[in-house]
Amino acid sequence: MTLEAGTHVGKYVVRRKLAEGGMAEIFLCTARGPEGFEKEVVIKRVRAFLATDPDFVQMFIAEARLASRLNHANVVQIFDFDKHEDTYYLAMEYVRGCSLWELRKRSKEAMAPMPTTLVAHIGAEVARGLHYAHRLRVNGELLHLVHRDVTPHNVLVSYDGAVKLTDFGIAKAGNKLTNPGVLKGKFAYMSPEQARGESVDVRTDVFALGVVLWELLTGGRLFQGDSEIAVLRAVQESTIVPPARLNPDVPPDLDAAICRALERDLSKRFQTAGELERALAQCVLSHARSVDDTDVGAYVRRLFPSAASNQALPALPERTALVDGALPPPGSHDAPPPREPTAVMPSRGHASGAVRGASPDEDLHGTTLVLSRDERAAESANGRPPPSTPLMPLPSMGHGERKA
Repeated sequence: MTLEAGTHVGKYVVRRKLAEGGMAEIFLCTARGPEGFEKEVVIKRVRAFLATDPDFVQMFIAEARLASRLNHANVVQIFDFDKHEDTYYLAMEYVRGCSLWELRKRSKEAMAPMPTTLVAHIGAEVARGLHYAHRLRVNGELLHLVHRDVTPHNVLVSYDGAVKLTDFGIAKAGNKLTNPGVLKGKFAYMSPEQARGESVDVRTDVFALGVVLWELLTGGRLFQGDSEIAVLRAVQESTIVPPARLNPDVPPDLDAAICRALERDLSKRFQTAGELERALAQCVLSHARSVDDTDVGAYVRRLFPSAASNQALPALPERTALVDGALPPPGSHDAPPPREPTAVMPSRGHASGAVRGASPDEDLHGTTLVLSRDERAAESANGRPPPSTPLMPLPSMGHGERKA
């Protein structure tokens, strides 16, 4: 049962429902205190049918514990975690803006490509947040935290220019390893080692951020396929074309930074998100002509002029597709928008590995999957070659041909 306006959830009062996803409902709420104190927050409330699933509940509690320890300008802040009636909820920061996925989509619709210096600046901000999370310590002990789901959906940009990483729902600490062969994350943004179900470290997040930035610079999708398995194989084997070959406005130093982040050879990739941050920040310093070139807020407001004045975005990506931040009319029973296929936990009521059509600029309506190495090996044994990406007759670039 959804929450109506005026419902009390702990110390919060529901104002309106913002959105809903497959696993949670999102509400705009107000925290009230003495002398008229009020603070807007977003409540992420686990859907009732999942609240009875002990595995999911434990995952949600683990997210709360990890995320509550993160306190950084480039990471969405978690304020509270509690139980309401028969389910759990998180109270988190309310970010007025949009996700990078929505920003890229709108920029393509408006025929207004994202400036390369702005992309480098956004990338440096995300890398800064990741580097902070990667170095998180508890009682002096390094947690070796890895996000594992760095995607355009999980990076929020505000109308005021903030860049924030969100949704640590499948993040893991290094001492809490995923079972061998289990995949967690959105397929098209996985690192090769993650796609193989191997153990991961901070360099997996570096690769994922490289994919995000490649797509912002080119306007296309880096890894595509006609099924989830095909996308996983593309991540491991498809040609990675330097972004500068598709977008001549990409300067050589930014091109080289993206290519290094996308190295399949772990030893050649940036070893930390901090290294990637410095490389991207240097690109900004070298090419920014004024502070306007890094004004994220101005760019977002220009693309979402009506939403910028009166709408806001929940600080997480699990929401329905919004038009300028507006929800569908009450009583609307339209099908939910397609979502990126995500491997988080075993799917319920869906056939794993279902084949779907891929699109370069829309999410796929995928199920949640857990794939074993044996299943992936069986699929790859059919001899079908992986798709070459992007789908253009461009020469490939081997590992030894990176630009200096």
